[in-house]
Amino acid sequence: MLAQLLLALTCAAAGAAGAPPRKADCHRRGGAAGELYNFQVPDVLGKRNVTLGEYRGNVLLVVNVATY
Repeated sequence: MLAQLLLALTCAAAGAAGAPPRKADCHRRGGAAGELYNFQVPDVLGKRNVTLGEYRGNVLLVVNVATY
């Protein structure tokens, strides 16, 4: 059982080492400055959409979470 586990781990490590890393183009081309203010997000209660332009002139923390 231990030998099978070691063999499986060795094969997995060898396969991962040979694979080139995936690359993603994270830079969006084009777009105007101030584009963030055009986004709409639901409010905390989910009752209405809020345009981020309503917060223009205030400090706003935007957290962008992405998974590749």
